[in-house]
Amino acid sequence: MTILKNLFITLFLVTFFFSCEDLDMTFTQFEMDYTSSITIEKTSGINLPFDILTPEMTTNSESTYESENTNKDLIDQIILRELKLSITSPQNQNFDFLNEITISIVADGLSELVIAEARDIPEDIGDDLELEVFDNNLKEYIAKESFQLKAETVTDKVISNDIVIEANSKFFVDADLLP
Repeated sequence: MTILKNLFITLFLVTFFFSCEDLDMTFTQFEMDYTSSITIEKTSGINLPFDILTPEMTTNSESTYESENTNKDLIDQIILRELKLSITSPQNQNFDFLNEITISIVADGLSELVIAEARDIPEDIGDDLELEVFDNNLKEYIAKESFQLKAETVTDKVISNDIVIEANSKFFVDADLLP
């Protein structure tokens, strides 16, 4: 009876192991990175909200999906994992001029959707700012040929020079594999 019991347990574990391995082979997870530039023009006032749109970012998602052995019809979800802003010009500029920033994603035929923000930005923030990201499924936006990021900002200092900011975003993709 013990031999039969051990054999049954062994068969169960082998079956479980291979079924889990098969399950792992039916989907894929990967990241997609995008970089864009935002220019905040010099201002004469403070505490004035203003909006800035990035240039359109071509997604090239189809080629990325293909390299990951999937396609847009097999995407389950795309979630923004990270959005980091870095000042590239002028040198020695930091984010102390910002009080708050909200980033939305914009794509043709879709409603604008808030995806990240930073509020009550401290004066000693430096020239890098990592935003709090929201857990939205952005599958429809990234499936488009292109999208834009819209920055809504409120400053708490006068900006005497144009400030160029690089926006680096990292998206997590969960998809099924091609059959």
